[in-house]
Amino acid sequence: METVGFSVCLVEPGKPARHVGTGHHQAALAGSLPLTKPVAAQSIRARAADLLPRLEGVTDPADILAALRSAGIGGPDAQVFATALGSVTSAAEIVAVDDENNLLDGAVGVFCSPRGDVVSVPSTAADGGEWITLAPATPRRIALACDDLAQRRRAVR
Repeated sequence: METVGFSVCLVEPGKPARHVGTGHHQAALAGSLPLTKPVAAQSIRARAADLLPRLEGVTDPADILAALRSAGIGGPDAQVFATALGSVTSAAEIVAVDDENNLLDGAVGVFCSPRGDVVSVPSTAADGGEWITLAPATPRRIALACDDLAQRRRAVR
């Protein structure tokens, strides 16, 4: 059975991107991130094609909220996520790699903010559509998101 490992790259304003962790144990990866507290909201979900283009290059909370609403996400949780994402102080990308160090499809994003930390989790629906879930970032949720990346790879094989 193929082993899947993970690699973490951290980006902070005014600093070059840096590699902060590698490993096969998802639970240990969160320790390499500057997590503060999970965002105080329920998870929200949207089709990637509806959400990601609208978020491209957007940093203002009002614009982020407009992007979330345009993708069909409303209510108070959308406001909480927009405020947190609009005040990000660091962002990390966690990718999966195979035994030969080949990059696998998908990535988990972790956004750290004084307004709460957010994890972005990709998934594929039964109809083949790609979805993005934004959820409160806890070490456990990040580990589960990484496990989802590994499981997606196994499902494709």
